[in-house]
Amino acid sequence: MSEQPDILFTHVDQIPMVEGELEREERISWTGRPHSWRFVPGTIPGFVFGVLITTVLLLAFLPLPAQGWGPTLLFCLFVGPFFLIGLVLLSSPLRAIRRAYRTLYVVTDRRAITFYRGIFSTSVRSFGLEQLTDLQRKERHDGSGDITFMSSVKGLGGSEGAPRRASARDVGFFGIGNVREVEEVLKAIAARADARGESYTERETG
Repeated sequence: MSEQPDILFTHVDQIPMVEGELEREERISWTGRPHSWRFVPGTIPGFVFGVLITTVLLLAFLPLPAQGWGPTLLFCLFVGPFFLIGLVLLSSPLRAIRRAYRTLYVVTDRRAITFYRGIFSTSVRSFGLEQLTDLQRKERHDGSGDITFMSSVKGLGGSEGAPRRASARDVGFFGIGNVREVEEVLKAIAARADARGESYTERETG
């Protein structure tokens, strides 16, 4: 990584994480992180539902202390789980921002890689040249957007003698700036006949 000063890492702790994944002589072409707003809109319905749940439950709880501990404890026992669900829904935008903050996209001269740093482990998904030949770009008016590899990734997984599973969701780079530029980088890598790549892999590291 020290030989590639043009690559910008937004956080110092990303450097050893990426270095540990790269193969010998594998070079980085681009790195980026999703904008948090890309994940937040999908949480709005849940957030609104969480507001309704918690508001209704709080209004129902307020008069109970005056009626004694019995009704209050009974209410908490049966309604408490629903209140917790409401709090989880209320926190969904913050959790989406946290997910974007912990996600890193990397393009090398051999593949595309997504990193997600969880609490106890890091999820690493690697897309070889085979998965980069059929890209789908969704571009917004400001030049940002998404690049998905879904059509190339269907039916991934499985081992010899075992059935292969199908991908049920889009995979790729989401909420990135200059999406057209990143697409060109991916296309250039996929078009290199002499480039060495690997097939799709997915794993977690401690």
